[in-house]
Amino acid sequence: MSKKSYFRKRYNKLAVLYANAIVVNQDCINENVRLEEQIADMELLIRHLKEVNYELKIKAELESKQRWISVKERLPELDEDVFVLIENGIGYGCLYEYKGEINWHLDFDAYGNEVYYWMPLPEPPEVK
Repeated sequence: MSKKSYFRKRYNKLAVLYANAIVVNQDCINENVRLEEQIADMELLIRHLKEVNYELKIKAELESKQRWISVKERLPELDEDVFVLIENGIGYGCLYEYKGEINWHLDFDAYGNEVYYWMPLPEPPEVK
């Protein structure tokens, strides 16, 4: 085999290897781009799930605070304004102590009515 033929054969093999390397390199670049897009999508999904989780946590906290509580279950703190449910309506009031007795002070004509349930008032909005 002549030198020229040897180098041509060697050159052709190297050219094929180089072409294959370019294809493999492009495949790797494409795969890398695909993986980066998937990572970005997952990060976006994670951020969204964290936001939803936070909103659900806040909602659950509010719902646990904003529920009707039976006076048989427990009573509010003294002088704490609360919503109250009596036989003929809903209003607000508070428990107070007078001469050793604990009584309800209600905002509407509820004399003689029994309070069945109460609910804490929501926090007022911040006024700017």
